Amino acid sequence: MNRFLKSICLFLILAGVLIAGNALAVAKVAPGDVGSQIPTAEDSGAPFSSQLATVINVLLALASTVAVIFIIIGGYRYITSVGNPEEEKNAKRMIWYAVIGLVIVILSFALVNFVDRLITSGDTGL
Repeated sequence: MNRFLKSICLFLILAGVLIAGNALAVAKVAPGDVGSQIPTAEDSGAPFSSQLATVINVLLALASTVAVIFIIIGGYRYITSVGNPEEEKNAKRMIWYAVIGLVIVILSFALVNFVDRLITSGDTGL
């Protein structure tokens, strides 16, 4: 039971740090600032594809945060396996699957932005 409580406490601390970090990273952009021309979901003049890309990018950011949390939890489980081969195997599997998920999220992010740029401007940037 003690190990379970430690795991829950570690998860809550890491979740709080990640959520606070994401909240601090979001800032309002004033007109004329660098990046102020990037369309957002609140911008009524933005094309639908850009609004959709913004929503998908937010979901991908959340998915990458979850993948990083699972990598951290897997690392913690690996360290605390204390030579138990079954726990060690499960922890390695968790880390491996989380890394695969993170790679998929990164590739999805690139694909969404590529398609959005292709649709909105016709320029791929290549």
